[in-house]
Amino acid sequence: MQCLNCGKETSGNFCQHCGQKTSVEKLALKKEINNFLSSITNFDKGIYKNIIGLTLHPKLTISNYLEGKRKYILNPLTYAFMMLTILVLIDQNFADHNLLNFEKRQVEIDDNSISPFALGVDLGELMSNYFKYLWFLLIPVLAFWNWLFDAKKSYAEHIAINAFVVGHAALITICCFIFYKRPIIFNGILYFAVFLYTGIVYYKPNKKLDSLFHLLSPIMGFLALYTVPVLFFLLIRWLR
Repeated sequence: MQCLNCGKETSGNFCQHCGQKTSVEKLALKKEINNFLSSITNFDKGIYKNIIGLTLHPKLTISNYLEGKRKYILNPLTYAFMMLTILVLIDQNFADHNLLNFEKRQVEIDDNSISPFALGVDLGELMSNYFKYLWFLLIPVLAFWNWLFDAKKSYAEHIAINAFVVGHAALITICCFIFYKRPIIFNGILYFAVFLYTGIVYYKPNKKLDSLFHLLSPIMGFLALYTVPVLFFLLIRWLR
């Protein structure tokens, strides 16, 4: 049989040339989660392989992973979790939150209502302080929208693709933090990187309309990610 990772002829349970398992299973969501949990403390594969591959050849790197060439590639969920965690920590400690210097001035209209200005200030504080943690939920949301446009791939495969996209977008944002210290929720570099890598990875030269639909998936993802908590917040305030 031919090894999916190095392409050389091999036999047995492991390739004699590169060491990868000869039986590579099709991506499944449960398996990906198990790989993520088991690889939190395992960095033998080298994160630098992900960084170099996703920077220079993102589409090829992700395609290789989906096709079974995974020996030297860090699990995409692990990669995304690491990069988002670092980004959130940097945002928490070094972002210029003075740009969002909200003053909580609640102007009472009557005994049971708060002015629209005060409500906007409260919502702004909520988004600035807590919405960055929602980025961990962006991956399954993006995967869902892209799966709707490309059902030939399984949902688990779209999870892997979008984990690579979001993780590498977070890395680019981290690298740019030296000169662009906007909080995550207003960081244009982060949003642009997600759009850029989504377009690169899902681009199909012969199916430009499909490529356009995939490019719309970040918009749908961001709307879903931010709109639901905002509506919930407004509902809670209204019930109070």
